[in-house]
Amino acid sequence: MKMPPLVLALIAATLVLLVGTALVQATTKDPRGTPVASADNGSPRGLLLLRLALHASGVAVVVVDTTEAFDAAVDSAAIDPRRTVIVVPPPEQSAFSSAEVAHLQSLLKAGARVVVGCDGNANRRKRVAPLLSGTGLVCGSLDEGAKAVDSVDADVAFARRFTVLDRGRVSLIEDRAGLLPWSIADDSDRVVVASAVIGGGELVVLGSMSLLANDGLQRDDNAALLRRLREGRDVVVIDERHHHSRLDAVVARARLQGPGPVTAAVCLALLLVLSLLAWLPRKGVLLDDDLGVAAPGVAARVDGLAALIARTSSSSLSPASSSSSSSSSSSSSSPNRSAGDAP
Repeated sequence: MKMPPLVLALIAATLVLLVGTALVQATTKDPRGTPVASADNGSPRGLLLLRLALHASGVAVVVVDTTEAFDAAVDSAAIDPRRTVIVVPPPEQSAFSSAEVAHLQSLLKAGARVVVGCDGNANRRKRVAPLLSGTGLVCGSLDEGAKAVDSVDADVAFARRFTVLDRGRVSLIEDRAGLLPWSIADDSDRVVVASAVIGGGELVVLGSMSLLANDGLQRDDNAALLRRLREGRDVVVIDERHHHSRLDAVVARARLQGPGPVTAAVCLALLLVLSLLAWLPRKGVLLDDDLGVAAPGVAARVDGLAALIARTSSSSLSPASSSSSSSSSSSSSSPNRSAGDAP
């Protein structure tokens, strides 16, 4: 039985969806989902829980994704840098410019607490590097053979343990006053959290943003870290200026999270194309524009009607009709021949 084109299109789209999802899951290295540390991201590595927890505790949370929005938020007369925390997750798309770094440093010196998140990914660590230039702190990572999930003892600066969910760490490259490790260093002098006093403010560097991610904040030790970071502060600004492409901020803002929605969108596009192809003219059906034939189905019905008329016309000339007409003509001519032959 021949299936309709639309049914075939639905079957094809379903197969593409299933195969595409299987391929994405098979080739994805990080099973915890998208690594974008955004306040709108509810996946394990997102920061949605951070935003909701801060809001529930009475802290004003401002999420900015453009330079204009950031300047308007931090330069407002209603915001005091000494009562503000600026959270900078690992940049996803681009690095900070020299002007942006200078602006953050001026806020830091004015008394703001700036929390910079490192990452186990090398590309994101490179984008963070300009923010830490000259601070004596750099983002690093454990070796590939080290376990990703680990519980690290805190140093004297912090009385709780840290549960880190990837290999990101912080290295203290200078030995100077104002630098303080918050956790016990490993064999390579890498720590999970460290801070530096700069001007009137405090720079806190997280070796892994997983400490404040959705899955990290579910650990009691990491929740205590959040309380320490917001201590004495009324406003938290989450800086997401470099999470999105600068070429088209609107499209980048609406970028789908995770492979599932993307695969579904591609299949929907394929379904639309295949559905439109179902209406193309079939091979062998000629459309006559002069007759105003608008669709292949109409042309087929016209051809069928013409064939029926032709068949009906030919049936009037059947052998039975021809024989009856021959006999009648012969009978009408026989009396004349009899009359002529009479003696």
